Amino acid sequence: MLRRQALAIGSVLLSALTLGGWTLFKQKDKGPLLLSARDDAHGKHYAVGYQLDGKQVFATQVGQRCHDIINHPTQPIALFVARRPGTESYLIDLRNGALLQTLTSNVNRHFYGHAVIHKSGDWLYATENDTSDPGRG
Repeated sequence: MLRRQALAIGSVLLSALTLGGWTLFKQKDKGPLLLSARDDAHGKHYAVGYQLDGKQVFATQVGQRCHDIINHPTQPIALFVARRPGTESYLIDLRNGALLQTLTSNVNRHFYGHAVIHKSGDWLYATENDTSDPGRG
């Protein structure tokens, strides 16, 4: 029974890290950040970071609506991945919200809103679609 309870508690805690479209980023020298993406009343898109006390750390305007947020395993950066059928993803410095790089999909391709950074931090794997050849993926 104890093992089942531990598994249940662990799964609840794990799901809480991304509950409601928020991702938790644990910083070494500072408190954790809650990361998310939002739109304003004018339809502009933002990558945002908040401290756990609700204080906004950054709100960086980006060109497309974001869906997934991937934390880098060793650097204080995160990739905000465009929502399907987005063609851009945004590398954000979590210390100050600076937009470091915009990743753009190839012509006739779009992102599906998800990606993974390898544990070494050297490789990015992203889901995408080839729009020039339906069914090819």
